[in-house]
Amino acid sequence: MRIHSRLKIYKNRLDHNLGLITQKARNQKLILMLKADAYGHGIKGIIDFLEDYSSSIGYIGLASLGEALFLKSQKSKSNYPMIVFSEIGDLKESISSYGPMLIPVLSDFNDLKIFLSNKLSKNIPLFLKFNSGMNRLGINVSEVEAVARLLIKHDRKEIDHLMTHYSSSYLADNVQKVQHICFQEIESEIKAAGIDILESSIDNSGSIENNLMDSSSTHFRPGLLLYGAQSSFTNKQLMPLKVISDLETKIIKSRPVYKGMSYGYGNTIIGKAGSMHIIPLGYGDGISTFYKGLEINIDQFKAKFIGRINMDLSAVFIEGEQDLDLKNKSILIWNDQVSRINKLSKHLKTHPYEIFCMLSSRLPRVYLLE
Repeated sequence: MRIHSRLKIYKNRLDHNLGLITQKARNQKLILMLKADAYGHGIKGIIDFLEDYSSSIGYIGLASLGEALFLKSQKSKSNYPMIVFSEIGDLKESISSYGPMLIPVLSDFNDLKIFLSNKLSKNIPLFLKFNSGMNRLGINVSEVEAVARLLIKHDRKEIDHLMTHYSSSYLADNVQKVQHICFQEIESEIKAAGIDILESSIDNSGSIENNLMDSSSTHFRPGLLLYGAQSSFTNKQLMPLKVISDLETKIIKSRPVYKGMSYGYGNTIIGKAGSMHIIPLGYGDGISTFYKGLEINIDQFKAKFIGRINMDLSAVFIEGEQDLDLKNKSILIWNDQVSRINKLSKHLKTHPYEIFCMLSSRLPRVYLLE
């Protein structure tokens, strides 16, 4: 574990983002996406921050049964029902793990048949996901009629929760409209077969952020918005979010450098005189080698990642300040400002999802109220 680098996670910032999301809801409840270890922020710590939100949170969303069983073993203060969205396991073997508080999302017609044929399924809410155009997971639209017949055969005349997944709501493009219409048609066909739909969800961070929510659904499924980064590829901040974490480290060595000196693996040649400052962050912590060239501020100085990022260490360069000794100086790679994580995303040519999820377990997570 690191002692000079850490991810500081703030409850008051999470509260702020949740407040913005719930303002957009009418009567909808939230399915909070905490998959991938709460997008790298630590699922146990985040869910403990949520114990006061029982009136607005309907479910916790996870990617795999393994994540759910881990969270269950942690005996969290919060006790929200958990939904497993994708890696539900082989239902012939895993169905005994499920129940009213741990629910698989069935995205395949054969899985639905296995599920309904097992007597244990009568105690498990029926959550179905249809493919409306994402073309990843989801029961095919052509199978809606067969699904209805199968449910009636097994005397299941209610679907507890019906959902689909937008492919590009963050772009606010016409594809979302097409998917929305498709989902409405699926709902209509199911209801016409005499099957009730108790709950539904379609909206994710992109549609919430762009104010394109489905007013008829019962739930929203926010993911990235919880953590304070925007999902939409735009320089305009669509919601006044706050990034819930600070990535903090400390300089462990400063040294003067001269034009023509080399540094690190591969012998990067320093083009100008200045000072080099070594920080204990590397790709072993989730700091990509593509951080090279990223500009950050250290007090009044402009610094830049230089040379090859290695497993345990990185270096930042400050031009012209050869006698600058910043040993033990704390610096932030990012903070609560959305513009800062956007700048990092642009530099890395990726998305905040990946930046957060790359952070390794070697980096301590510290949970603070404010």
